[in-house]
Amino acid sequence: MYTHHGIGTGFSGGYHEYFGPSVDEEGVVYLMLANSMLHEVYSEVISIAEDVSGMPTLCLPVNIGGVGFDYRLAMAIPDMVCHD
Repeated sequence: MYTHHGIGTGFSGGYHEYFGPSVDEEGVVYLMLANSMLHEVYSEVISIAEDVSGMPTLCLPVNIGGVGFDYRLAMAIPDMVCHD
């Protein structure tokens, strides 16, 4: 979804990281079209995005501006809680 493929890049949660020039717009549109087609042709299909960036709208329906995935598999290192 990004032109840099995440190499050497961190995501702080700022919208400029998700909707700026580093987004591969053609790639995101492809994912939107694929999810739209899959959900229309195969109503029982479930699509899962593997994502480390926390891309907003990833799991919103395409008809309201989302990418159309049903679930997101968060692939980043889990938050750690330290107990004393």
